[in-house]
Formats: sequence, structure tokens, C-alpha cells
Amino acid sequence: MENLYKVLFFILFTVIVFNHSEVHATHIKAGEITAERLSSSTLQYRFTLTVYTDSTSLVDDPEATLYFGDGTNQTVKRTTKISVGNKTYKNVYVFDHTYSASGYFIVGYKEVNRNGKILNISNSDNTAFYIETSLSIDPFLGVNNTPVLLVPPIDLAAVGEVYSHNPGAYDPDGDSLSFKFTVPKQEVGMNVFGYKSLNDPSFGAGVKLSLDPVKGDLVWDKPQIEGLYNVAIIIEEWRGGVRIGYIVRDMQIEVKKTQNNPPVLNPPKDTCITAGTVLNKTITAEDPDNHQIKLSSYSGVYGLVNSKAVFVAKEVQPSPASGIFSWTTICDHVNDQPYIVVFKAEDVPVGAEKLVDVKSWAITVTGPSPNGLTVTANNAGINLKWFPYSCPNADKIFIYRKECESSGYVGAPCETGIPEYLGFEKVAEVGATETSYYDDNNGKGLKRGVKYCYMIVAVFDGVVFSHPSEEACAGLDLDVPIITNATVITTDAIKGEIKVTWTKPTPRPLPHGEAYIIKRGVGFNPLNYMVIDTLFSFDDTTYNDQNIDTKNYSYSYKVDFLYNNLNTLKGTSDNASTTWITVAPGDAKAFIEWETNVPWSIEYVTIQRSINKQPWQTVDTIYTEENKGSYIDSKGLKNNSDTVCYYVTTYGRYCDERLENRLLINDSEVACTVPRDSIPPCPPILQVEQPDCYINDYENFLSWVNKIDPACNKDIKGYNIYFAGRQEEELELIGSTVDTFYIHTDSLSLAGCYAVTALNYYGVESEKSNIVCVDACVYYELPNLITPNNDTLNDVFQPFPTPKGVESVQFSVYNRWGKLVFYKDDDIYIKWNGSITDGKVSDGVYFYQAVVKFYRRLRKEDEVKEIKSWLHIIDNTNGITPR
Repeated sequence: MENLYKVLFFILFTVIVFNHSEVHATHIKAGEITAERLSSSTLQYRFTLTVYTDSTSLVDDPEATLYFGDGTNQTVKRTTKISVGNKTYKNVYVFDHTYSASGYFIVGYKEVNRNGKILNISNSDNTAFYIETSLSIDPFLGVNNTPVLLVPPIDLAAVGEVYSHNPGAYDPDGDSLSFKFTVPKQEVGMNVFGYKSLNDPSFGAGVKLSLDPVKGDLVWDKPQIEGLYNVAIIIEEWRGGVRIGYIVRDMQIEVKKTQNNPPVLNPPKDTCITAGTVLNKTITAEDPDNHQIKLSSYSGVYGLVNSKAVFVAKEVQPSPASGIFSWTTICDHVNDQPYIVVFKAEDVPVGAEKLVDVKSWAITVTGPSPNGLTVTANNAGINLKWFPYSCPNADKIFIYRKECESSGYVGAPCETGIPEYLGFEKVAEVGATETSYYDDNNGKGLKRGVKYCYMIVAVFDGVVFSHPSEEACAGLDLDVPIITNATVITTDAIKGEIKVTWTKPTPRPLPHGEAYIIKRGVGFNPLNYMVIDTLFSFDDTTYNDQNIDTKNYSYSYKVDFLYNNLNTLKGTSDNASTTWITVAPGDAKAFIEWETNVPWSIEYVTIQRSINKQPWQTVDTIYTEENKGSYIDSKGLKNNSDTVCYYVTTYGRYCDERLENRLLINDSEVACTVPRDSIPPCPPILQVEQPDCYINDYENFLSWVNKIDPACNKDIKGYNIYFAGRQEEELELIGSTVDTFYIHTDSLSLAGCYAVTALNYYGVESEKSNIVCVDACVYYELPNLITPNNDTLNDVFQPFPTPKGVESVQFSVYNRWGKLVFYKDDDIYIKWNGSITDGKVSDGVYFYQAVVKFYRRLRKEDEVKEIKSWLHIIDNTNGITPR
């Protein structure tokens, strides 16, 4: 009964809002609302309401009322009324309105009634016509205008023929548009009763209605039943990937039986064109009945401020008909979204209904490539230079780099930016007016022996990329030592030995008198290096580092080069480390991991093995480009008896052709282990006992039993407990126990998911048990009546006792005109007695909205509950009516 009262009150409220005191037929066919901001300094907008009506009707609407979504409305006289063909009047009403503040507004228009005898709307002539447009006014968005619809919805459809329509939408701000069907409305928030989609089987088997979400092409293939039909399209406006508004076109389609056949358009294929070039295309259409054809076109490109497009065609011409589209594109036209051009061919038969074909053409204007990119080595970096960019409206130049391989990329006409599959990474960005950049890896220096390839792109509006430049490649000068080996010769904690080799600097500098200073650090990226020796011969490029601990440590090396009788430091080699291997036991297997940090590229790794001091053998070869990896050896190993030792050999090259493509071979130290039993236990079987929300709501009781399976290890030492606060999150370890139960407490929320693992005496962990998820105890309900007359009964508006799991509440109250009269967000109990700034509200019915935020729920989307309902205030002494 309460829900029935709500529905009845909602209908009554809507009638009051739209102020209709009588029912009268207007025979509306279609309509939409568009908005234009009149000033960037004020919030003044001009709304244009366009309504298409049946010209055979005696009913006329010289006035219209628009509701601006801020609690106000305006009634104006009609601006124009013109015949647009097919027994249709186009009625235009213009409203100027200034908003008092930023916000999100739903602007609506309602009139009764729709045109009669619409086949997919029950009782259509007694069904109200309602359309709306949403508008975002936000200083962070800047100026925002709604899309504009250029193509009127007046064309006829023929039984058994394809019908097409495109609203010709374009956005004056350059925002992206998308299209989808929506159900026509008869009230605010109320869909038309008895509405059927045109894809309903009752309208013909195989008949299909579709709408292109990007271009807006509506195609009905092929209507079978004569009569009137209704569809509604919502055109959404997007900026930066966020929807900022929409408009709705509610339109009627009239299907007729006719012997006439519609003309056929032949539009060009969707295309991309680089800004600064001219696009010329001939558009043709043919009529199967050889009737004359009228060609027309609609698009925002015809109204551009700078360098607008033109379409030239005779008004009426014999079949085949043709027209010329011409557009000289400029940099201002660059956009990541295509410009949609709509073409319409209408036949001109004698004594028959006119039919049309409507098709769209998508034109994407891309930014030209930056030109003249050159790269040259300079010390530890590379200088990039390029010509000034040709488009002054670009924001940035993005710089991309790739090591070793030239891509040989030749882009497709519509491919902009740097495709990910090329393997480039963005390394910098500079202003669009810049013409150079020095890349030294943010002060860290680039690596010698590596070929670096670069491409640059221009960026518009932060997101629109130009075509990339041509690729340019270079490597640093080889005028310092290039380390080629850091290989372990002997593994020992005291008498370990490592061999280090390098190339001679080229060209050899003058005057002579050279020395190599060898430096060593501990680990892969040491902070400190110590000098371990100096070699005074230019031709001496090998050093054996002896009597060091290679069993427990890896090392890194650098080589300084001095010349001019040791007075001048020419430079230092890049860091190169030894390869470090770790080995861990498994069940008749060994787990091997390795890592190195070298300036050359790894191509493959071999795993060398010796069992019980037998000769070394190659176990496997792994092809990889990574500096680290892992391997599991299970070939012929025995538990608790075999001592198995390993080392890995890495094979790699420098990708600079000047280093002769020489294969670089380096060995790790030797590491040993003894395989042992590592069979994990079976995962336990978990259950979670959730507390009674009315008695105890701060702890969950977990218990589990061990699964019995001969394949599992039965020697269980303990258990790990894993938890995730929400269903979509990863489980994390929260505790361990030797018992088969666990109590998890949380005073705010017990929502979450649990799993348990078992561990054997070697610390081997089972797989996770079954995952059990529980939700939090939550409760929040609000009344629909208060009597704030100080009689201690229902004096304040507050939730029913007792709320559970509630973190915060945002509570808003609106009067019947949609104006906010009360707001509170600092008390979940609200406790409103009807007071407002000017006193107290008067008796009556109000709408309220409560946005309830719960503490953690199992699903994040359940943490916010929106309650919308009505509130009846009675006996509010001396109340006032807020407006």
C-alpha cells in the first residue's frame, strides 16, 4: 500500500510541476532541446526547443513552457512555424535563462498529447510527449554547449524498403558524441506505457532496427506493416572520457505502401586526411525508377568558422545525380573524433510519395607529422633536433625512444601516435614550439654499445596525437671502455676469481699516455665503487680479480680511461655485473633463479649441472631477452641423497653494429643443493560462521577440517589465514595458528573473503582452501511522516533504530518545485524538526534524498545506498512555504 501511495503521489507531483490543467491533443511528431551558452563570463544560456507537429491537425501551440532543472520555468511565444514537407510543421521556441550557480541540470519539455494511432505505443493520442536535455555547468569543464541536430526527422518509410535516418548531430565544442536508443518518455523519469521496440516480432519477422553508436546512422531493415511508429535516440556528449551531457530526439516514423522505390546513395568510404590538405569527393545517387533526385548534405563542417567545407549540387537533377564535396582542412580541424557528414538523396516522383536514402561519411582530420628529426651523440646523451612544427595549435611534442632495433614503421592513413607494438617508450615531452631535446636518461646517461632510435609526435588538447615523425637512430661514441665480460672463473668464499674484459676506446685519443682504472662494487647496482687496480697499457683489456668471495656475493665493475699522460679522464664504462644464481631444493627437483645487470642484450641462457661431482652437463637452454629468469630442474634427481650443483651461462651482444656483433659469454658462480620432500599438504576445507547481527556483529568465527588424500603431505605444522576486505581484492595474510579455528574481529565491518592454507614441517604451504565470503551487517531505513509540534511523538525526522554499519549520510529535502530546502551531512541520525533558515517549513509533502555510505561491504558498489522518497510534514506550527 505504501508503494501505491508513492506512485500516486509521484504522478500528482509531476502534474503539479508541469502545471497542466486540461488535456488537449497537439499531435506532436518529434522534438528536441538544444542549448547554447551566451557568455563565458556569465551562466546565461539560450535554449532552443524544436517541435515537429502534424500539419493536418487543427490544434496549434503558439506558446511553450520549458523547465530549466533549477526549480524555475519559462513560457514563451513561438519564434517560427514553417512547413518542412510530409505534412509536418517545424515549430521553434527560444528561451534565455541565467543559472545562479554551476551544477548538473535536466531541462525538460512536456506537452499532451502525441500523434494518434502510433502502432508501438498503446493509446498514443492520450500519451504525453516529454523530452529532456541534460546540461553540465562546471568551471573545470569550461564553456559547454549541447550538440546541435541538423537533419529534421520528417522522411517517410516504405513497406519492404530500407529506411534510414541520421540526426546530423555535431558538437560546437568539439566534444565526442555517441548514439543509442532509449525508451520514449511521458513524464519526468517515466517511460511511455505500452511501448514496443521496432524489433518486436509483432512488427514483422526478420525486421531489424539498428543504430550506429559512433556515426548515428539509424537503419530500419525493412518495415513490413504500414502505419506510424515512434523511436527515441539519446545523443551523449563526452569530454575527456567523461559523459557531460545528452540530448534526446523523440521522433515518429511513418511507413506507407507505395510502388515507388527509394533512391540509392553512393557515399565515399570513411576516410582520414592530414590537416593542410584538400579533400574533394563526388557524391552520386541513382533512382531505380529513374525519377529526378534532390541531393542535400548536413554537417557541422559547413558551419566552421575557419575554412568551412562546401557541398555543391543542383537542387533537382536527373538520375544519376551528383554533387561535389570540397574541404580545405587546416590545423584547427585536427580532432581524434571523426567529422560526420550526412548525405540525403530524395526522389521527386509524380503522383507518389517521396522517399529518401540517408547515409553518413566519417572524416577524421589528423595532425601532420613533425619533420626533419635528426639525432647525434653528445657525451653521455643524444641531441635531437627537428623543424618547427607546422601546426601552431599543438600543445606538446612527445619524444619516444627504442633500443637496438629500427622499426621501419610506415603508418596507415588513420594511424596516429606511436603504436604500442613498435616497442617505443615515451621518454620526454616539450612545448610544441621547441625544436630540440637532449636525452641523457634524466641525468643517468645512456648506455654505450646500444643503438637508440627515436620518433616524435605532436599532441593537441592533451589527447589528440599527430602522425609520427620519421625514425632517426644513433649510438653514443665508443671513446671509452666497453665492458664485454664479467664472468666468474672460480667459486669460493676466499679464493674466488672473476675475469673482466673490455674494448679499447675508438678512436684512440691524442696525446698518448693512457691507463685503465678498474673499479669494483658489491651487488647489481652498488652505490660505492672501490679502485682495485690500474693498467697502464692501452692494449691491455683483460683483468682477473682474484681472492674475493664469489660464493656469497655478486659484483659489478666499471673501468675509467685516462689519457694525456694520465692527466685527462676521457670517460667511464657502463656498469656490468656478474651473473648471480640461487638454488633451492624441491621434491626430486631443484628451483633455480638467476639475475644479472649488464649493458648488453641477453639472447639466451644455458643451465649447467653436476650431480655428486660428476662432469658438468648442459641441462637446458632458455631463450630470453630478460636479465633475470628461473628454471625448475626435475631430470633424474633423487631426494636426500644427490648433491646437485649448477651455474648458468648467459649469451648476449651489444646491438651497436660498430662492436662487430660479437657474442658475449659469461658464467655465474656455482650453487648447490640437496633435493628433499616438498609435497604440500592438501588445502583445508573452510567454513565461516557469521554472527547474529542483532547480538554480536564484530567477529567472524572461522573453522576448517583437513582434507584426507594419499597424494597430500599429512605432516601439518600449522595454518595461515588469508583475508580480503572486498570480493574483488586480492587475499592477504592476516594471521597464523596451530589450531583449526580462528576468530577475526573488526568493530566497523566484518565484510570480506577468507581462505586458509596448511603448512608442513618444512614450511611448504598448501594451495588455498575454498574461499568463503561474508557481508557486513547493515541497516538503514527512514520514515515518511513527522509531526514537529513538540508533543515528543514523531517530532524529528530520524532513521528507525538502530542503524548498523553506517559511516555517513548526506540528507537533502526538496519542495514540490524541486528547490533544496534542507541539507545535512554531519549526523547519520539527521534529527530534523522541520526547521530551516527562515523558521520552519509549512505542512505538506516534500521529497527527500539520503545518500547512505556504509563501512566496508563485500562489494564496493554496495557501500552507497541512495534512498529517494517523500516526507509528509503535519502540524508544523507557524511553518512557512519555502520557494
